[in-house]
Amino acid sequence: MNPSERMVFEGTCNGEACKQAKTKFRWSLYRKRDDGTFQSVDIRKNEDLALLEINGDKLAEGANYTLELHGNLTEKIKSAGTHSFITNESPRGGNCTVDKSEGIVLATNFTFSCFGWLDSEKELVYQFGYTSSSGAYEILQESSQRFLRTNKLPLGDSKKENIVQVDIYVKDKWGGFGFQRVEVKVSLVFSVIILKTSRVARRMYVKSQHVLGYYTLCRIYFFEKEYRIMPEQE
Repeated sequence: MNPSERMVFEGTCNGEACKQAKTKFRWSLYRKRDDGTFQSVDIRKNEDLALLEINGDKLAEGANYTLELHGNLTEKIKSAGTHSFITNESPRGGNCTVDKSEGIVLATNFTFSCFGWLDSEKELVYQFGYTSSSGAYEILQESSQRFLRTNKLPLGDSKKENIVQVDIYVKDKWGGFGFQRVEVKVSLVFSVIILKTSRVARRMYVKSQHVLGYYTLCRIYFFEKEYRIMPEQE
């Protein structure tokens, strides 16, 4: 069972006697300690209800629980039943890294690697993604592969030193997951070509690559004490 999800249990009374009077139910939940003893878990609104709802924040991961149901039809007609279950434990103990800390948008191939994640399930799913400038979460890859090689990271936020945050989720089939965030710097590329040199100034062209792969061209004039940028004449 996934402890982060809401769980619903139902108690029923079967037989002819159940049709003659209303059954009163009482639920009790216990968590097994390491020494074999049991600790009571507080579950509110557990009386006179055929349906019991347990919120996900009530249960711990990887724990052994026993749920008891007591049904009272009359003072003499009583019954009880138990149900034991173990909650799922999310993948843990691993790490995810990237082979380089910075690169050029749409040009540099980043390789992300995950290793050492522990879980009772052998088959884990590795999800690599990032949050776009519009706020939407974009998935780059979701599979059993522990590695991702991609040059599709967007241009980083200029207000945050061109940092892109790659969020990695390591998930099991029960809904548990481990999480790690890896940051890389993704920038534009600039190349400078010297076209002409004179005594007054050195004229250069600067070529900048943008996100969509287009190029713009402008002239830069370097003087002894100052410089100015002038757009290319058409």
